[in-house]
Amino acid sequence: MIASDQTLEHDFMHWQCLSRLFAARQAAGFPLDEAKPLVCYGADGDVGVELTILILKRELDHLVAQYKHNAKKTVDPIERFEWVVKQLSADYFQKADSFQSTMTALCPAEAPHAQKLLDAGECRMVFRARGDGYLVPAKVDQLAADDLRAQFTQLHNFHFNHKQPRPHVILGFHPDWEKAQKVAP
Repeated sequence: MIASDQTLEHDFMHWQCLSRLFAARQAAGFPLDEAKPLVCYGADGDVGVELTILILKRELDHLVAQYKHNAKKTVDPIERFEWVVKQLSADYFQKADSFQSTMTALCPAEAPHAQKLLDAGECRMVFRARGDGYLVPAKVDQLAADDLRAQFTQLHNFHFNHKQPRPHVILGFHPDWEKAQKVAP
């Protein structure tokens, strides 16, 4: 939980929000390096994979309903894409403290790294970009299909890419902010 503006979690989320707002406004919504950490796992943490990580709002009920409505409203993937970029370009990323600690990633179910991350149950996410860096240890689990965080992740990704891998898993990353640290880029 974010205790104050001085916490590492708040600094990290603020950095993520600025990056993602810039991506929405200047990079057509495509994720920048800040959203694609090296996720390290294995006995020595020496195996890693770059994943696109989604940060999640604390309140997801309304967003899930909104994204579902838009997904059903049009079959045109370009219209969905333009809609989601417009949403993210507005005020979505304006308040870092409106985001929860859990982060997610959608992975093909048959991807070896997905099962290895789940088997390990933990990882280290190394975020580095544009003069900043964070090392964030996290617990890893598979979110159930009826979990709002999983539903939002799937809907969000569907708006960007209607050809999602099938079957897929939604990985939940639960950071240990007490062990996280800012690192040199």
